[in-house]
Amino acid sequence: AWNGALLKALTFTIGPNLLTNGSFEQPGGNMVTVPPTNPYITGWTVTRGRVVYVSNFFTCSDGKVCIDLAGSTDTGGGVSQTITTVPGSPYTLNFDFSGNPDGAPVKTLRVLVGGQSFDFSFDITGKSISNMGWITESIPFAATAASTTIEFYDTNPPGYWGPAIDN
Repeated sequence: AWNGALLKALTFTIGPNLLTNGSFEQPGGNMVTVPPTNPYITGWTVTRGRVVYVSNFFTCSDGKVCIDLAGSTDTGGGVSQTITTVPGSPYTLNFDFSGNPDGAPVKTLRVLVGGQSFDFSFDITGKSISNMGWITESIPFAATAASTTIEFYDTNPPGYWGPAIDN
């Protein structure tokens, strides 16, 4: 039997998505390698290296577009976005993570948010462009200012075929 205390413990609030273009669907179109500071991906800034705007190639987790954070052989790439937050308020960053099924078997990713760094890894063994094996990751954080920058970047050795993000 359900009682009020247990029901209250299971209740949670889902807030609005504060990210612009969180699934990278804009602008749409073809696969494009995007260099630093290029505003091609609506709402996002390429912060380091280059990234690949993957459209209609991988089976992305949400929609037709996702991002491969390794868009060049010289350095890993990264993307960021700054959102409006309320200092001291709790937030959760959810995203889907996979890896380009080519190249080294383990893809690594770092996420910077709320003044903290979080590392993730994904093993592509048995994965393909049609079976990416997407997993959802969650990062709870408390805002420390009126705006918070979220950055995702590749921490693999330089080269193509890196971590992929979506949703």
